Order: sequence, then structure tokens, then C-alpha cells
Amino acid sequence: MQVAKFDATADDLLAAYRLNFKIRLKAKRARRNLLIGGLFLSALSVFAAWLWDLGSLPIAAAVGVVYWVLFLVAVFGAAYLRLRGQSRTIYAQQKNLHGTTFVEWDDRTIKFGSIRGQSNFEWDDFHGIFASAEVIILKQSADLMNFIPTRALTGDQVVYIAGRLKGQS
Repeated sequence: MQVAKFDATADDLLAAYRLNFKIRLKAKRARRNLLIGGLFLSALSVFAAWLWDLGSLPIAAAVGVVYWVLFLVAVFGAAYLRLRGQSRTIYAQQKNLHGTTFVEWDDRTIKFGSIRGQSNFEWDDFHGIFASAEVIILKQSADLMNFIPTRALTGDQVVYIAGRLKGQS
């Protein structure tokens, strides 16, 4: 049985949210939806250019794609910039993040515990396990996750936990 303990900080939570944000953007479903949106706006631009005789249809298609990209940069950029304030607010309000968290694991299970309670999981209960330089997140679903700061683990422990399940979304 391997053991680790940590006191979560607002920066740990921010690192977990940032990693989760990146994972969600890279998911197949997200990429497909982004592509469909780009194709739709491109087709809409071509239709408008054809309907009102505004000029070259390929240029209209390119303009539609450019507007789609600018829209996405604005929306996702704003969401990413909000993560810092959002994570600090959640950290301040969510009292179970305060205090020491103990993590124990073996080949079958992983347990998270604190003075407020304990959660037990089997490794294949997780939808995906993802690691960055600062944090490992263990996703129970698309919207619910546990996290372990990598500063609380040895290098071998990081490799072991991150390797338990290939990241899937």
C-alpha cells in the first residue's frame, strides 16, 4: 500500500482546473463540435455572400472561419482567465479542501481521506487519469474529479498513478 498526504492550496485547485480545461478542449467531442461550428459558419457566410452577391465565395468561407476562430478565442480565453478567480472562490468556500488529505492506493483501489470523511474507489471507476507538472486529476465523470498535487508524491508514485489509466475523454 502506497501512502501520500498533502494540504491542498488554492494554487493546487487552480492547476487541477487548468488541466481539466485543457483536457476538455482536446476531447474528441469538443474537437468535433468546434469543427462542425466552423463548417456551419463558413457555409452560412458562403450563403450570405451568394444571396446578396457580396463577392468571392471562397473568401466568404474563409471570413466565416476567421470569425469562428475569433469567437472561440474570445470565449475560451475569457473562460481560461476566469479560472483563477473561480478556483480561489471555490477554495475559500469548500471547507473539505482545507486540512490534510491522505491518499492510499494499491493495485486495486485508491482512497482519499481527511478529518471530514473518506472516499474509496477502484481504479477503473475513473473516467480518465491525467497528469501535468503540478497535479494529477482523477476524473470520476466529465465534471467531477479528485486531484493530487504532484509535490506530495515521489517521481515513481506520479508515474504509477498517471499510468493506471490512459487519459480518455
